[in-house]
Amino acid sequence: MKKRTITIVAVLAAITMLSFAVFAGNDTYAGYERFKDLLRNDQDMEIDHGEGSVVVIDNGKVAVSVNAEFAEDQLSEDGYGIVTIESEEIDKTLEVYSQGETVYLVDGSDVYMGSQSDDEYNYHSDFESDFEVTEEFNAKSEAIMDILMDDFKHNFTLEGENIVFELTKEEMPALLNVLASSDKESYDRRDEMSVEMANYPLFEELSSLETVLPELTETEIEYLKVVLLVNRESVTGVQANIIVKGLDENGEMHQVEVKSEFSSSKDEFDVKSFELTDETVYEIKEER
Repeated sequence: MKKRTITIVAVLAAITMLSFAVFAGNDTYAGYERFKDLLRNDQDMEIDHGEGSVVVIDNGKVAVSVNAEFAEDQLSEDGYGIVTIESEEIDKTLEVYSQGETVYLVDGSDVYMGSQSDDEYNYHSDFESDFEVTEEFNAKSEAIMDILMDDFKHNFTLEGENIVFELTKEEMPALLNVLASSDKESYDRRDEMSVEMANYPLFEELSSLETVLPELTETEIEYLKVVLLVNRESVTGVQANIIVKGLDENGEMHQVEVKSEFSSSKDEFDVKSFELTDETVYEIKEER
């Protein structure tokens, strides 16, 4: 697997969200200053063994949970991972193997085979580059950031070495709620891909996850928390928690909470290899 350098996603997400409003400033807050220190250090996370999870809770009941663990061999750059998905209708464990330019997604006796060639990687890199910070965090960047964040600086706090950013309902920027309640016309490309992927048995089965939550209107973000897990001068992971309220098609109120975590791990986790035998093979080709 091509060595991917994972930038601090939570840092970029926090900057994007906070940039929706303009405020006036005070630069004396320890959490915020520590946050800027990490930006100055131009931090990347290169993770050879990581773990992640996402849990979606609707009105106090777990609607879906996803857990994943992965590792990458430093010499061969091959990778291996396990993904478990649980909902009322699905209880599934998948294995993912990345070997050279080929990726295998194994679901029991079914194998889904895809490519991660240089052309494929460059295509996605070009698409993702719009969301990456390419300039260093210099004095000019810091001055702009101080202006944009001003009254939110006190929302950055320290818990040990970790940096916590937290917003309550009363502190939530109005534009975030406007975006949260906007229509979904921008998801046309995603819908096209969903139809395309539904031709494969696994993804047809997983499509039931699209209905574990009702479509909500009049949505409002009640709470937002992002935690950067820091060890000395390195970011080792991120935790996030967001709570949204809204009405379903029957006018009933739903409180939806999403909890997620991604972090590096020092536990033993072997990178396994895969060889095709008599499995049913589906070749996945992305149309662009």
